Amino acid sequence: MHQDFFSILAARETGSDWYAVEIGVEGLPDKWVLQVFDTGQCDPCYTFVSPMPKGEDVDLEEFPERIAQVISMERAGYNV
Repeated sequence: MHQDFFSILAARETGSDWYAVEIGVEGLPDKWVLQVFDTGQCDPCYTFVSPMPKGEDVDLEEFPERIAQVISMERAGYNV
């Protein structure tokens, strides 16, 4: 539904069979770092990286409600 908001920021091969892929939302400094295997499968664990302090969500007002909620929860340290 809102997948058009997400984009691949970077992808790099880190081993013989997997890649580190950074995904973000256009216009926001936040990103998720995932491990994607050469089979196309994703490791279920990921890392969320944000320079924004906990509770700083004013920059989310222009985004769809669900995207804003997910990023706000991630910034607060919760997994969705």
